[in-house]
Amino acid sequence: SRMPVNVQKSTSVQFGDLNGNNALDIFVTNHGSQNRVLINNGSGIFTDETLARIAADSDMSYAAKLVDVNGSDNLDIVVANRGQNRLFINNGLGFFTDDTLARLPASNGDSIDTGYFDLDNDNDPDILFADGVAGLSLLENNGSGVFSDVSATKLPVLNDFVIKVGSCDVDFDGSPDILLANAGQDRVLLNNSSGIFSDATGSELPVDISRTFGISLLDIEGDLDCDLAQAKPSSRNRLLVNNISYPRLLVSVEPDYIE
Repeated sequence: SRMPVNVQKSTSVQFGDLNGNNALDIFVTNHGSQNRVLINNGSGIFTDETLARIAADSDMSYAAKLVDVNGSDNLDIVVANRGQNRLFINNGLGFFTDDTLARLPASNGDSIDTGYFDLDNDNDPDILFADGVAGLSLLENNGSGVFSDVSATKLPVLNDFVIKVGSCDVDFDGSPDILLANAGQDRVLLNNSSGIFSDATGSELPVDISRTFGISLLDIEGDLDCDLAQAKPSSRNRLLVNNISYPRLLVSVEPDYIE
């Protein structure tokens, strides 16, 4: 068997090289019991090393992302919870410290998804939390992996039940935008290139008030823009094609160095 037995209520899984041995490890979030760190032996066989590598918890966890938040070139762990969201910092060998109190603002809502992107083009990852009935939270990175909540100043007022979050450059202006999967009309929030977002749903998405439980952003046509796939639990799944009119050109330069 390649995986240890896990009979917990698991809600999400992420792959990433946690301990720097060039093999993909696994982080599993569980709802109401210990999240799990599974280490790859290099041959695709995983050992549960949770107790040695991460603090004990019984959080109501829904989702996680593996991302280097502090510029250390190591994957840290951001966890979306019911209650306080968490941030675990990697020491470079795959051992994690719960640095939530020092690095994340207090939260007591119901975060059911998380994502990251560079909202203000300063070369560090900022964090999004899908907060269900409370909408959306946007946390800005100070460059050292310490985050502040800038939702009130950088997001429009929303009355959405947000289920999933995603990001891509919707309007091809060089700045990442935000897409929300909602219990109702999904949304597109456009970035003004300075990290301030406006609701452009009316011009960017068709009217659709059915629930969306999942989104995937990808270029299905090879035309260098992002298209949107939507997973619908009670209606037809959808594929929305981005029809940007700007001309686009892919330039490949080889070799990738100059002597």
